[in-house]
Amino acid sequence: MTLKGIKRRIQCWSWGIFYFSSSDYRIPTRLRVSGKMHQLKFRNADDGAFRYEFSEICFSDCYRLALLKQRLGNIKSIVDIGANQGLFLVAARNRWPNAAIWAYEPNPHIKEVVSWNAEALGAHFFQEAVTRNDSRMDLTFSDSDLHTTAQVSSTGAVTGTAFQKVVERAGGRIDVLKIDCEGGEWSMFEDEESWRRVRGLTMEYHLWAREGSTVEDIKNILEKLGFIILSLDELTDSYGLVTAVKG
Repeated sequence: MTLKGIKRRIQCWSWGIFYFSSSDYRIPTRLRVSGKMHQLKFRNADDGAFRYEFSEICFSDCYRLALLKQRLGNIKSIVDIGANQGLFLVAARNRWPNAAIWAYEPNPHIKEVVSWNAEALGAHFFQEAVTRNDSRMDLTFSDSDLHTTAQVSSTGAVTGTAFQKVVERAGGRIDVLKIDCEGGEWSMFEDEESWRRVRGLTMEYHLWAREGSTVEDIKNILEKLGFIILSLDELTDSYGLVTAVKG
């Protein structure tokens, strides 16, 4: 076994994941999070795509939680907008055992999974989309739950919750805000007042959701909101990851 393989197994063991060979590697629904075993639920847990997402979020720390912890110090409030099945909740709870966490995910097809995981991890769950103002919204689904989009519609079946209300529910201040809502970030950016109460941000941005947008637009918006960008990964020409803190 290579050194890389040994390190990977040690990392897996810390989460309660055990396997003998690569062909046996699976993400179990019972995981060790913050030193305690938690019974979770996952859809398509045997799929390579799911294992990749788990590895990126929980092993590789693609949302740069270690960096945010280093820069922000004491973290009391965490908000996850676009929670999907709850993998960010797993990573955040493992990093901050005592923080209050609020999770938002509008997709009814995965409500049972994410609500179960939120409860198991001590997080508050809302089956809502987040946007600039309270509204009704329609969802558009794709082959993957990761790519569900939400659009304002007077006849929409989904609740759209104002970003301001999200901040208020978190006690008026968000220490760590994670956003991955397939373009919904652009409407939230318009509420500059609410952003004053956000200390740290980690998000997947989506240039394709606003025609003509560039990475420079993301940088300029965040700087205007008072953030210092710590890392920016351009994953493709149309989306990427950015982590920032208030200066």
